[in-house]
Formats: sequence, structure tokens, C-alpha cells
Amino acid sequence: MKILFVCKSNFARSQIAEAFLKKFSKKYEVASAGTMVEKEWLGKPISIFHNYVVPAMLEEGIDLSQNIPKQLTKEMVDNFDKVVVMASKDLWPDYLSKSEKVDFWDILDPRGTDLEFHRRVRNDIKNKIKSLLKNIKP
Repeated sequence: MKILFVCKSNFARSQIAEAFLKKFSKKYEVASAGTMVEKEWLGKPISIFHNYVVPAMLEEGIDLSQNIPKQLTKEMVDNFDKVVVMASKDLWPDYLSKSEKVDFWDILDPRGTDLEFHRRVRNDIKNKIKSLLKNIKP
């Protein structure tokens, strides 16, 4: 089974989910992408607004420092069996909102928040991944 995680910018939530699933199970092909991958926000590099993602994940023994955000495409959605989206539904392209493969996880965007908020988001995603693994039907 191939599982794709999607959030807005593919800088935090979807990469966290991808990393946890890869850590907890080797039997799935896993990737992540963003609906609106940005290089800048408010005139500054996007990494500034997610500067707590890497340290929060390092606390879990996972290094995301070399990850590069990827833009979601229709082909990606077509090529995966399950798509888990953590972006506001108003940011979904038509091909995503019409797909029967999509599950929505209501996980807040940690952009511009502190380390403690990033930890809460990380832990929410970690728990969702553990639940997904218990309930997934390959």
C-alpha cells in the first residue's frame, strides 16, 4: 500500500506524518507533499516560520533537516492508494477534493508558533499514525 500525506506547505505536518509512519512500519511506501508549497511567507524564507519542526522531531530521534518540500500534483494522488490531508479544505485542488482515496485529519498548522505548540502537533500526528497502523487494511 502507498500512503501520501498532504498539508499546505509540506514543511511540517505532512513531513512529520511521513517520518513517523516510516519509523513505525517498513511495509508501506510513504511520501508527503503540500497543496501550496511556498519558498517565502511575508517576505521571509518559509523555514523561519517552521523553525521548531526540526528540533521537535529530533526529540523523537528523527532528523528532518535535509527534507525539501514537494508540491502536490494530480499524478501523485493518482499513484497512491490512500491520501491523508491535513490542510484546510479551501486549499484543496479539485482533483484532491474529488478523490475517494482522501481522509482528512484536523491538525492545526504550527506555522509561526512556539516549540511547545510544535510538540503538541507532533504528538497529535504521532498518535494518529499509531491509530492508522492499527486500523489500516492493506
